[in-house]
Amino acid sequence: MQHVRPIPLDPALVKHQIDNLLVQYPELAEDEQLRADMIEGATSAFEFLRLIERKRQDACAMAGGIATNIAELSLRQGRFERRDQAMRAIAKKVMDAAQLQKVELPEATLSIRKGQQKLIGDADADLMPDAFVKTERKLNRTAIKEAIENGLVVPGFELSNGEPTLAVRIK
Repeated sequence: MQHVRPIPLDPALVKHQIDNLLVQYPELAEDEQLRADMIEGATSAFEFLRLIERKRQDACAMAGGIATNIAELSLRQGRFERRDQAMRAIAKKVMDAAQLQKVELPEATLSIRKGQQKLIGDADADLMPDAFVKTERKLNRTAIKEAIENGLVVPGFELSNGEPTLAVRIK
């Protein structure tokens, strides 16, 4: 039995195969279906696309798995953060009950500090003087696009077609 080496799937090689085919058969430019059939039969383009699609699906599955892991780890992180706060509260209660400001342990030094000043209260921002309110100035890109579509000139902006994108359907 003879061992057959797989054809290397290199995008430059695939492009070269397609270019050669189109040079040999210029009539393929007129018929997209015939061109697709010929490219499928005479080049490794479709095999390359299948390989790329499998890799894309694998990457998508990995991204989904990682998103699930991130969500689970985020929940776990929240539990540990709540546990940390609960342990701090218990330690403070014990130190308060013992009337201790500082305890030196082999693991850590625990100390009760004075609380820092914090602002208490709430008000309607619309009723406050400007010195006490933050105002964020941002471009309204939707309004700019609509203005240009309606024939207005907006300095620094113009409409342009986006790059073509690949649509992938899996049924």
